[in-house]
Amino acid sequence: MKHKSRIFSSQKKHAIGYPRLRCCDASPGITRPVAVASVLWSGTDVRADDPRDEPDALRAVLANVDRKPPAGWAAVRAFEAAHAIELPEPFRGFLASVSDGCPAGPPAYGLSGLGALTGPEADATLARPFPLTSARFWDEETGPAKGDGTVHLGTDGCAMDWRLVVTGEHRGHVWQFTDVGAQPFGRPFGYTTAEPGFGGWLRHWAAGRDWFDAD
Repeated sequence: MKHKSRIFSSQKKHAIGYPRLRCCDASPGITRPVAVASVLWSGTDVRADDPRDEPDALRAVLANVDRKPPAGWAAVRAFEAAHAIELPEPFRGFLASVSDGCPAGPPAYGLSGLGALTGPEADATLARPFPLTSARFWDEETGPAKGDGTVHLGTDGCAMDWRLVVTGEHRGHVWQFTDVGAQPFGRPFGYTTAEPGFGGWLRHWAAGRDWFDAD
C-alpha cells in the first residue's frame, strides 16, 4: 500500500508565521509546497460518540488484516496505572477488545501494542501534557517535544512516526512526527479526508488511501 507523505522542509517558513510543508509523493519529481492549515481543533473535537469507533466496528474494519489478539482490560488498566494516565478512546477499547497491535499496520511497519507504546524516556514524560496545538518545526531554541504526553503508534520509516496524544489539549488526536517537525493529522487540519482521532486514522489506512489525499 502506497501512502503519500507530507514531509517538513526546515528551510522555509510561511510569511504569516505558519510553517511551510513540502508534500512529496512516492513517485519522483512530484513536489509542491503548501502552508499549514490555520484553523485547528482542540482535542475535545474528536467525537466520543461515533458508532464507527465501537470495538465491533473497528474489528470489522480490520477483518482481513493480520492482527494480534486483544490485550484485555486488565493489561490496559495495568499499563495506565503504571504511567498515571488513561488512554483515550477508541484506542483504549481497541487495545483491550480488538487487537494488541497489528503487524500489517497501520502504519507501514505495524501498529504498536501495549509493549511498544513507550520509549526509554516515557516513564517520566507520558503523563506530562503534550505541549503542541499546531504544526511545529524543531529548532535550536525549542528542540523536539520528545513525545511528551503521547504514545507511539508506529512508523512509516524515513523518520516519519505516528503518535497518539494522551494528555493535554490535543488528547485523542493523532500526530505525525518527523526529524524536523510535527503536525496534527485529520480533516480539520487540512490536506486529508481522514476524520481526526485514532478511529479516523485507522479507517483511512484500511481504505487504502494516501495519508494526505486532499489539497
